[in-house]
Amino acid sequence: MKEKKRSAASWILEWAGQKRSAYVWSVVLAVGNVIFKIIPYFIIANIVTMFLDGSKEFKEYLIKAIWIALSFIIAELFHSLSTSLSHKATFTVLANIRKSCCEKLARVPLGYVKDTPSGTFKNIMVERIDSIETTLAHIVPEFTSNLLAPVIILIYFFMTDWRMALWSLVPVVVGFLSYFGMMIDYKPSFERTVKTTKDLNDAAVEYIDGIEVIKAFGKTESSYAKFTKAAMEYADSFISWMKRCSIFQALLMVVTPYTLLTVLPFGAHYVENGTLTISSFVIKFLGENPGACPWDEAKKYFSKSLMSISSEYTLQI
Repeated sequence: MKEKKRSAASWILEWAGQKRSAYVWSVVLAVGNVIFKIIPYFIIANIVTMFLDGSKEFKEYLIKAIWIALSFIIAELFHSLSTSLSHKATFTVLANIRKSCCEKLARVPLGYVKDTPSGTFKNIMVERIDSIETTLAHIVPEFTSNLLAPVIILIYFFMTDWRMALWSLVPVVVGFLSYFGMMIDYKPSFERTVKTTKDLNDAAVEYIDGIEVIKAFGKTESSYAKFTKAAMEYADSFISWMKRCSIFQALLMVVTPYTLLTVLPFGAHYVENGTLTISSFVIKFLGENPGACPWDEAKKYFSKSLMSISSEYTLQI
């Protein structure tokens, strides 16, 4: 019976060893960082309401300002601790992966080693394993926790005015559609870029490591032509993929973060009709920033994720 193929996540959990709890605490602290960064928003909203109501109690404004400062200090402390824990755990994982790769390499047939370019092994042991660092040390804690902020703010919007909350979601819908557009023919395009990247790395390492032999036997032209061909195929794979994604990427970059495109005109219309108070409108205005949009955070890490997905291929050697 064929053994079931293990997922990359199960391998990573195994390699994490005793550092698994560090990832858990990293995410917990990252969530705390987000919460303490959201608190000032609600305090500022309260300050705006007090100001529009004509309050002139300086002491109350000062106390709220102190709470805002403390919230940011605690948030940065949590962020530092979260980043420190995630990096310690991640470099433990990378060390265990390299150890496993070395043990696997010692067991593979000699014929396979001789037939495989030396650049392939160097690429796997160094570059491709290093590429996992971004995913594990940053994307796991930060992306997970940053999705919490827009959810909390969106719930707050629905509690204060459901119409404005719905209008703020229109650019997010555009973001969804843009991502679906970018995912058209994603698998073959991604696999082609992974292959051309591997071929380019192999050709570069072989050319540089063997430059003395190449010059000695007068093979400079043919060896350089092989490297040039790999470089052109690498460039073509990315250029053709990016061309197909350019329109959707433009929509994602321009429309998705700016929820004010819908909130500002419709909010002003509701204020003019008397169905929305000025204080509520100002609070919505303050809340509609790029950080309040879940797709802005997703977009921030999406490109990093694509570059790190190739790590799954490393786990299969």
